[in-house]
Amino acid sequence: MGAIRKILVIDDEPDSLVFLTETLQKLDYQVITAETGEIGLKRFFEEKPDLIILDVLLPSLDGWDVLERIRTDQQGRKTPVIMLTVRGTNKDKLHGYIIGADYYLAKPFTIQALLQAINTVKTDREKQEGNGPRKNDGNLAP
Repeated sequence: MGAIRKILVIDDEPDSLVFLTETLQKLDYQVITAETGEIGLKRFFEEKPDLIILDVLLPSLDGWDVLERIRTDQQGRKTPVIMLTVRGTNKDKLHGYIIGADYYLAKPFTIQALLQAINTVKTDREKQEGNGPRKNDGNLAP
């Protein structure tokens, strides 16, 4: 996978999209955004991002469905996904990890927590380069 340069942010909250875009661009990431799950899937297949930041509560197609569809694609199995959502119960986190999330971050969050998530998935993917999708260790906490 290599370095993370291009990030797809899928979130229906305009304030979240603006905040995440501005923050990530200041850190020299190229940011692509989508306001719905359907648009997010389309942009994933068109843009081939290095990382996806995905909300669960989305109109038309929720984040769970988006993640499951991404994981059916060969490129999508290798692309790290950080779930960033208000759905922060242990049950939600467990479900996210079971269906393929690499990291689960509940809103509200800090920039430091987001950067830690990005660094964690980057490190995990570098360690597993060529070894297929991440195997969840069963921990609910990232």
